[in-house]
Amino acid sequence: MVDSAYLALRRDIVSGEIKPGEKLIEVVLADRYGVSRTPIREALRRLEQDDLVQRDGRRVRVRLHRPDEIMDIYEIRIVLEEAAARAAALRRTPLEVSLLSRAFEAMRGVNPDDTVARERTCWTFHELMWTASRSKTLADLLRRLQVNLRRYPDGAMTHPSGWRQALVDYQRLLSAIREHRTAEAAEITGNRLRAAQDLRLRDYGNHEVPMPIR
Repeated sequence: MVDSAYLALRRDIVSGEIKPGEKLIEVVLADRYGVSRTPIREALRRLEQDDLVQRDGRRVRVRLHRPDEIMDIYEIRIVLEEAAARAAALRRTPLEVSLLSRAFEAMRGVNPDDTVARERTCWTFHELMWTASRSKTLADLLRRLQVNLRRYPDGAMTHPSGWRQALVDYQRLLSAIREHRTAEAAEITGNRLRAAQDLRLRDYGNHEVPMPIR
């Protein structure tokens, strides 16, 4: 029940159904998810460890979006993703290359107007690359960053020109991984993420920012 409540609450926070800054009340959440207050209390504790919620005295709220947090997440993610791409190009198996190829074909088959499918297929490619790196530590750290990053609007997924360039980049990345070109795989990944970072920050700047909790 704790896992179910945690996953459901995390999903609603990451998707934006529960808004940044919104107060989280145990009794209300228990009714919403059909559980007692104990699983909700434990779920909130775990979400606090995930940096998705924050406490202000006895109150618990969804953490607000902040541009400095985007920068921080991306700076760390770039380093980790470059390492994962380099390791994947070095250690990948033929099966993992096949899975990455299928993931890329799924990206190419996405309706250009379907931003949800764009984001889903993009993350699938990354997750397969993390697995191909054969580093559980890298994959675990990147998945935790992923949870926080998906709370923010993704400029690369909402701009048609950004998606067209993404397909070019991922095709080059797939080739580099397939052909064991480790340095090139890392470089393509880093450049791709820096461009996505700029688009996210640009998109973030066009949205109003809620006031911090006082």
